[in-house]
Parts: sequence; C-alpha cells; structure tokens
Amino acid sequence: MKKLFDLISSMKLTAVLLTIFAVAIGVATFIESDFSTQTAQAEVYSARWFEFLLLLLAVNLLTSMIKHAMFSVKKWNIVLFHGSFLIILVGAIITRFVGYEGSMHIREGETENRITSRETYIQALFDQNGKRSEYKKVVILSELSENHIDEDVDVNGENVNISLVEYIPNASYELVEDKENGKTILDMMISMGGQGKSMKLKEGEYIESSDVVFNFGAEVHTDKKIIDIRYEDGKLLMDNPLEFVTLDMGTKSGGSVSAGEGNELKTRTLYQTPETNFVLKSILEKVSEKLVSQEVKGSRNRLQDALRMNVTYKGESRELVIIGRSGVVGYEKVAKFDGMKVELSYGAVIKRLPFSLKLRDFQLDRYPGSMSPSSYASEVTLIDPSENINMDFRIYMNHILDYQNFRFFQSSYDQDEKGTILSVNNDPGTLPTYIGYTLLAIGMFASFFTPNGRFRKLMNKGRGYAEQRNAMASVLLALTLLVGVQDGKAEEINPLIKTITSFDKEHASRFGKLITQDSSGRMKPLNTLNVEIINKVRGSTIAGLTADQMVMGMMVRPEAW
Repeated sequence: MKKLFDLISSMKLTAVLLTIFAVAIGVATFIESDFSTQTAQAEVYSARWFEFLLLLLAVNLLTSMIKHAMFSVKKWNIVLFHGSFLIILVGAIITRFVGYEGSMHIREGETENRITSRETYIQALFDQNGKRSEYKKVVILSELSENHIDEDVDVNGENVNISLVEYIPNASYELVEDKENGKTILDMMISMGGQGKSMKLKEGEYIESSDVVFNFGAEVHTDKKIIDIRYEDGKLLMDNPLEFVTLDMGTKSGGSVSAGEGNELKTRTLYQTPETNFVLKSILEKVSEKLVSQEVKGSRNRLQDALRMNVTYKGESRELVIIGRSGVVGYEKVAKFDGMKVELSYGAVIKRLPFSLKLRDFQLDRYPGSMSPSSYASEVTLIDPSENINMDFRIYMNHILDYQNFRFFQSSYDQDEKGTILSVNNDPGTLPTYIGYTLLAIGMFASFFTPNGRFRKLMNKGRGYAEQRNAMASVLLALTLLVGVQDGKAEEINPLIKTITSFDKEHASRFGKLITQDSSGRMKPLNTLNVEIINKVRGSTIAGLTADQMVMGMMVRPEAW
C-alpha cells in the first residue's frame, strides 16, 4: 500500500501526467484546426480518458500535499498555492457537467426567452395512439474514430431502439446515375424576394415560393396557385394558372406565355410571375441523390452532418437519414409503425430561460469612409416578473450582461441591422474557478515574502554572484560604447547612413499623425501603420530612429534603404 501511495504522490508521476496533458492539448488544437471542434471534443476534451487524466492529476496533487505535510499553519501559502489548483479543477468539473452554451436571436421591439443550444442532440418525439413523450441526449461525434449510438427508450412500457448506422460529416447530396430506381430531377433557379436560390425539384415532390407552388407530380393542398409540371410525349409541359413574361437566356429575346394547360417548359428561359422568377437550368433523368462527405478543414467552413439512423419497434425497423449541425435546430424525419409514430432529429434544441430580454434598439457604427463595422451594441431590457426586475442594459464588446449564472455577450447581428444575436453562457463553475485563480495569485505573491521560502533562498544565493554581475555589466557597457563609436565612424564612411538618420524626428512625428485607411477599412493614424510595417519587415527600429522616420525615409530616399 505504501509503494502505491509513494507512486501516486511522486513528482515523477506529476511530470509524466503534465507531459501527457500538454501533448493532449496540443494534439486537440491540431484536430480542431484540421477537422472540427466537435471532433476535438470527442477525441480529447470530452473523452473519458481525458477526464481520468484530470482525476489522476488531482489525486497526485492531493497525495503529494499529504506526503510532504503541507497542511500546517506555517506552510499556509504553499497550501493556498497548491489547493487553488484543486478548486480550479472543481470549477472545471462543474462547467463540464452542469454548464451549457447557446445563442439568442432577438429582433428590435421583440421579447425573447429562448436560446438555441450549442450542443448537438439526438431528439425523438413519440406519439403512441395520442400519448406523446420525448427523449433527447447530447451526442458528440468524431470524424476520426468509430461512433456508437444504441439507445433503448421506454415509451409507455414498450421498447423503441434507436441506433446509428452511419455518420457522414460535412454531408452534401450528389446526383448519380440510377437507371433502375432513378427519377427525373429539375435543376431550377428560383428567385423570391430578390434573392435567387438554386433548387432541385424531384419527381413526386413540390417547391413552395411566396406566391406559387411548383408541383412535379405530388399531391398538394394549398391556397396558392399551383404550376403543375409533367412529362408528356417526351416533352416537359406545365399547366400554369398565371401568364408569364419570358426572356430567352441565349438569344435575349422576350416573349410571353398565356395561362393555360400544356405549355412547354423550356430550359434556359426566364419566367416571371408577380413575385417569383424562375429558370429551368437543366433536366436530369434517371438520377438519384447520394449523400457524400465533403473534405472541409476547420470548424468555420463546416457543412451539415448526416446521420443514417435505424429505428426499431416490435421487431420492425425503419431507416431514417437526419441532417443537422451545432447551433441549428434539426428537421424531424418521421418513422411510422402500427400504433407508434417516431419523429427523429439531430441538431440543437431550444431551451427556455426563467426571464426574458427585450431588444429596444440595435446600434452599429462603421469606420469613416468604410462599410466595415467598428462596433455594434444591443440596447436591451431585462424582464424578470418573479423578481420584479425591469432593467435596461447595453450589451457590447467586453460589456457583458450577468444575471442568475447567465452571461450574455454581443456576438453578431442581422444583415438588415434590425436584430441581434447574443451568445449565452450558463456556467455555475465560473465562481469557484475565479476563487481558485484568486487564491493562486495570493499564494504566489505570498511566497515572495516567506522568510524560509524557496524564493528567499534563491535570492540569498544570488547575492553571492553580485560582483560577477557587476563585472559583466561593465563589460557590456564597454561593448555598448564601442558599438556607439563604430556607428559614429560609419556615418563618416558611408554617406547613406548619414542620409537616413537626417530626417527630423518632430517633422516625422507630424507625418505619423496623418489619418489613413488600412486594407480592412479601418481608419487609423499613419504612425500605427508605420509601426506595423517596421515590425513586419525587421522587427525593430535601427540607429535610434522612430518608425515614422524610417518609413518617411523609405518614401523620400528609397535608394538609401
């Protein structure tokens, strides 16, 4: 038992654990850069082995404190220093298992108490002859290793199994030839509200726009006017209840199509309705859509993920493909059984807060002469009837709204500048973490003044080398003077050096106060740009010149530089 205790409390184990921790964090950074944040969490941050590693570090620290008899009044600063790490770890555990993050979207004049979670969930809604129930679970999927989802859900005493068949990261549909089961797909460009969108209308389906419905052999129930599309005698025909103004994209010739049945639907022709314009780009026959994984690096460019799921009830199975991603609520896919309907989705979920925020005004400022935003802020009102609170607050960069363990950060905004997007963080582990950091700072500071502490011993030992340091300083001073003399001679030998050092410092300072605009649209003094240029080119100034003097010299006498 003593050998085991000595091993757990040893400094060698500490070094090994810290090395593994450092390597793991480094590897996780590369995984996040090359794949996604979710993969880094699945492989490292949220992995069981990483949690076990942190537990071992905590046990190693605690047993080391016991072994070296640190729990005494005389060693209070050492106890404070080492114990702070344990408190920080407790805060991290609370954050890991209790805290969550999300985003809140509010339009001006509206009040909101719902947030969209950042975590991804498998969510199932069950309808058993009118009795509804729900099941949801956080899932973290990896692009590097095998993923496993196999859940048995009890629904009113009956078992429904939900299992993962295939995970397809960064999924998109590709059209492939399918002579046996393929259908006809119309590749269309549909413009609604001034914005065009490429859409594919599959045989047996329909697309709904703002004023009409494009129907390709589906059963549609709507009050909108329906453009029925069908194949007849090798031609694509449409029954249109509206008259169209047309434009041939090839010849640029205009025309019109009267309302009626059996009008030919031509490719590369623009059809215009009062609110919707559309073009049939091409006709794809005998094709089917296949989900494939695209190669995407990093989290910013990620596409939606696809999960091929299997739902089993009373020995019958249904396969569903659900698509979703982090921060976006997933769309449900339905599996129907005798006496049971299952709606399955993958993505974010909606969570309700015990209070609300009202967006009174969203404000955005831009750099002068540019469309680039310099800052943006949200004027909100916090409404909590249970606490009788109605408080106005301004949220902007580094000015956070804190309330009931929730923190609201300014994150983004709507393109029409009439709405805001706030990042929401609920983290009960923040307080113990801050306490831990405070105690850590106190412990470190106190160690500087402890009479028998290691820092004091090192200081006393260092005093023995005072004469050697003084001698070294004298040598360095002599070398500095020697270099200064050589620089003075260099001016006499090379007239170019005298030229570049001749620019007046005060005049160059006035030059640096001129306002300029950088490549990102930001307005700033020329001095800031000059410093950036010198740091990029050389890293520091030379010959006692300022960055303004150097850049001015480069502009006036480039041959000297």
